[in-house]
Amino acid sequence: MKTVLQSSADNIAADMHYHPVISIQMSFDPKMVLKSKLAEKLNTIECRVEQQLLDKYNGDTAMLMIDKLRTLIAGLNYNTHKKSIAIYLSPVFEKVIYLEIDVQEKVTIDGAFDIRELVHHKKKEPSFLVMLLTNKESRIYRGNNGSLIRIVTTTPKPLPTYNKNETAADLEHVKQSMLDHFLQHAHNALGIILKAYPLPLFILGKEELLNQFRTVSRGGHPVVGYIYEEVADATVQEIQKKITGHIADWKSIQDKYIACRLEKAVRDRRLVAGIKNVWKNAIHHKGSLLLVEKSYPYPNQQDTGEEILLHIMERYHPSSYIKNTVDEIIEKVFENGGDIEFVEDNLLAAYGHIVLIQAD
Repeated sequence: MKTVLQSSADNIAADMHYHPVISIQMSFDPKMVLKSKLAEKLNTIECRVEQQLLDKYNGDTAMLMIDKLRTLIAGLNYNTHKKSIAIYLSPVFEKVIYLEIDVQEKVTIDGAFDIRELVHHKKKEPSFLVMLLTNKESRIYRGNNGSLIRIVTTTPKPLPTYNKNETAADLEHVKQSMLDHFLQHAHNALGIILKAYPLPLFILGKEELLNQFRTVSRGGHPVVGYIYEEVADATVQEIQKKITGHIADWKSIQDKYIACRLEKAVRDRRLVAGIKNVWKNAIHHKGSLLLVEKSYPYPNQQDTGEEILLHIMERYHPSSYIKNTVDEIIEKVFENGGDIEFVEDNLLAAYGHIVLIQAD
C-alpha cells in the first residue's frame, strides 16, 4: 500500500511540475491586418492570461509563466504569410505554430495540450467558388460571408467572317470547334484559379453546355454541384440567390469536396496511404491535405514499425502536445502550410485509415 501511495504522490508532483499549461489560438495575418492592431489584440490576451495566473498560482510560478509568455509574444514573426497562430506554453515547454488556416480564437489555462483541437476549431464559414458558364463567357466568383466577388472572366474568340462558299454544316462545324476551344480555355483558367483558391466549386449554366464542359474537364475539378439554370445575363445578386439553397447544408458540401479531392488524388497518383508512408512524407514536408478517420487510434508497434515509435518516444514528454504518431503528422502538415480534416470512421479503410494528399 505504501508503494501505491508513493507512486500517486510522485505522479501528483510530476503533474504540478508541468503546470500551468497555456494554449492560445487566434487569427494572425500580418499581410492583411496592421501590426498595431495585432499587437493590441495580443496585449489584450496577454493581460487576461496574466491576471488569471496571478489569481490562481503563487508569485514565483505566475511570474515565470508571465515572463515566458511575454518573451514568446515579443518574438512573433510579423513577416509570416500565414493566417493564424497556435501558442503552447508550460514551465518546461513552449511552441508557436504558424497556420495556413483560419481558426476560432481560444485561450485556455490548465487544459491539456491537444493539437487536434486546432482541427476542431477551424472556422467553418462557407467559402466556395462559383463558375457561371454560357456560350458567350465564363465568370468565376469567390463566395463567402454572403457575398460574391468576381475573380476572372473568360470570353471566346469571335466567329470568323462567313464565307459564302461555306455550307451551313461547315459553319456549324466552325462554331462547335470554337466552342470546344473556348471550353478548354475555361477549363485551363479554372485550374489556375483552383490552385490559388482550393475551394468547393459550383458550376451554373444550361445543362447541354455543362455536359460538354464535363467532357472537356474529365472530372478534373472538385465540383460539388452542377446547377442547371439559364444564367446568360444573371446579375451577382441573382447568382447569389441561385446558390443560397445549395450551401444551406455546408457539412454535406464539405463532405462532397473531400470526396472529390480524394478521388482526384487517386486518379493523379498524388495519394499517400497508411500511417508509415504518411508519416515519412509529412516529416519531409510533403502533402497539402491530411485526412484521418475520427476514431483512428494510436497505432501500435506492429502497425508503424519501430522507427516511428522510437522517434516519437524521443520527443514525447507529459507537457508536450505531441502524444502519438498521428499528432506529429498533424503538426508537420500544419507547419508545412497544409490542412487537416477528420472524416467518418471506415471511410478510409481501403487506405489504412489515414491518407496524405500531395500538392499538384
